[in-house]
Amino acid sequence: MIRTIYLAIIGEFDHMVGHYVQAVKDSGKYDNTVFIVTSDHGDMQMEHRQFYKMAAYDASSRVPMVIMDARNPKRSPLVTKAVTQLIDIYPTVLTYAGVPESRWPALDGQPLQATLLDENQQVPEGKAWPQVQDRPDFVVSQFHGDNVAMSWFLVVHDGFKLIVWGTGEQHPHQLFNLTGDPNEETNLVDDSSHTERLQTLLAKLNSVVDFAGVAKNVAKYNHDSLTFWTNTTANWREEMGKAGLRWSESWNQDAAASVAAVEEFLAQPPQVQACRSESVWPAALDVAII
Repeated sequence: MIRTIYLAIIGEFDHMVGHYVQAVKDSGKYDNTVFIVTSDHGDMQMEHRQFYKMAAYDASSRVPMVIMDARNPKRSPLVTKAVTQLIDIYPTVLTYAGVPESRWPALDGQPLQATLLDENQQVPEGKAWPQVQDRPDFVVSQFHGDNVAMSWFLVVHDGFKLIVWGTGEQHPHQLFNLTGDPNEETNLVDDSSHTERLQTLLAKLNSVVDFAGVAKNVAKYNHDSLTFWTNTTANWREEMGKAGLRWSESWNQDAAASVAAVEEFLAQPPQVQACRSESVWPAALDVAII
């Protein structure tokens, strides 16, 4: 059912894009228009038994991007595995608009024109994915939100993806071969043949974001925010379990224990905490499993 609904949404989106294109044609501006179609995130469709959008797996973190310059359309589509990011769209638009780089603000992204103009998409010897001149050879992504226990960070380079959780100490890293294992089912992080690759990916990730420091800052922000809310909200214990909130049903399975868990969290200093592995919490003691 989840995939059926998702595919229906994709069909609707495709239909809407067609209307936009037709409107541009009707305006007489089609031959002077660049179309960029993309998305802000993917959506898990029960891959790894998950749904929604906060996962670091490709089904969530990888998004489609289609660029068509109607002023100079290609004779056949060019599909590339060269890595890109959504932050590349802004400098790409500036370049198409002819805005001199001297007038650009400070940007983290890079124009995509070099990728679009590279018809050969050469893969260097010993590499898995093409490397386009004047383009970075890796991309980084990160997520922080109330739907995950801690921040995650990822870096993709030459067909491999490394996922780091929190400060890197709370959960083992995940390393996937996106070419040989596109479903990301085999974690290679403990494979000694990838030790050097792991260090390379960590260095590239750290060159963009101090993931350990950011994870700690996010944990402190969460702790400070909840502390402020409980200190300024009358009857916060009742408010937290009020009917209609998306967590109210689970909260009220044992409201007293839920309140106690929040109070215990607030009493501790801010920290990035490891995920609990127990299927039931509080963990049962001396339970015989037959």
